[in-house]
Amino acid sequence: MTGVTCVLVGGGTPNYLGSVTVTVDTFSVPNLTRYGSEPPSYGSITPATWADSGLTISGLYYGIITVTSPTVYAVVMRITGYAPNAGWSTLTIAGNAYSRVDASYSYDGTYSSWVWSTTSTNPFGTTIGATKAVVWS
Repeated sequence: MTGVTCVLVGGGTPNYLGSVTVTVDTFSVPNLTRYGSEPPSYGSITPATWADSGLTISGLYYGIITVTSPTVYAVVMRITGYAPNAGWSTLTIAGNAYSRVDASYSYDGTYSSWVWSTTSTNPFGTTIGATKAVVWS
């Protein structure tokens, strides 16, 4: 018998469970407003590393796009580098839960992103400097 055997050492998908604190700030240009954090542009995320992955969290924010009709509301999570769409089930921001399977996932060669289309409920709120707990479970 001939062939190739592949073995995944360490077993399966990495575990991305953990939590961070987001210090809320805002970013606004015509037709686009964001609340949350997208370091180093606005706000902060502590710690900046996602769980034990070694990957940097480059954005956790709520966005409002008014150039479209109807207005688009979204919660966005962006990680620098490749992260599989696995290893966690729910993103909870200040008590608001977002299921991973309900997100649009993409990897563009630089960032792994999850986008949840949502209603006008902003889980980060609009108070600049407020801190919000973010948990992956």
